[in-house]
Amino acid sequence: MSVPPEQVIRNYLDQQDGETEARFEHLLTTFGVDASDERGRERIAESLASACVEVDRPLAGLAEGEPIRLSVVAVTGRRLPPLLSEHSRPVQVALAGVVPALYGALTGVFLGVSEPVYLVLSLIGILGAVGAGFDHNGARAGARRGVVAGSVFGAFILIAHEIHGEEAKAHLPEPAIVLVAITTGLAVPLAALGGRLRQRQERKAKVRETPAVPGPLG
Repeated sequence: MSVPPEQVIRNYLDQQDGETEARFEHLLTTFGVDASDERGRERIAESLASACVEVDRPLAGLAEGEPIRLSVVAVTGRRLPPLLSEHSRPVQVALAGVVPALYGALTGVFLGVSEPVYLVLSLIGILGAVGAGFDHNGARAGARRGVVAGSVFGAFILIAHEIHGEEAKAHLPEPAIVLVAITTGLAVPLAALGGRLRQRQERKAKVRETPAVPGPLG
């Protein structure tokens, strides 16, 4: 499968620190456009723009031998958040253990205060497993995070509720420890989904990195 000329030029620029000088005739040759084809010149400009490449002057009216400068347009894109493994160990512990523990404790306190608030906090906590899984590349890695997050979240709901000492305003399973199995069972597939979504995004980013094809303008 042939590489589009605008991508060939973009790849070449990436090898040349983002800019290069050439003559207009080189551009015409790369795109296979005749110098007298004004519509072809417009097509060249549109194609280069689609590859985030700009020319330092309008192509209309340029003679074949005139010099031009091509450069990569700076585009501010969204970068994926770092993987959990890319953080320092203290941050890893905080994100994977401390955060679900604190949120579980908060939810556990409201278990003895208000059923609606408890249910809302529980739902948010379970859905948060998708975000936790997004810290990992792949469904399997995300699922493992879901085991940790779900079990810690559920356990600290019970621990905080026991310490708080108030009667539960919402139904708890019998025995109460089953709640940990429920939160874990819900968190695992959601975190796996988050990991799968992260993997898709990583793959899309790699697909955009087309292999370089040297020498279109030399």
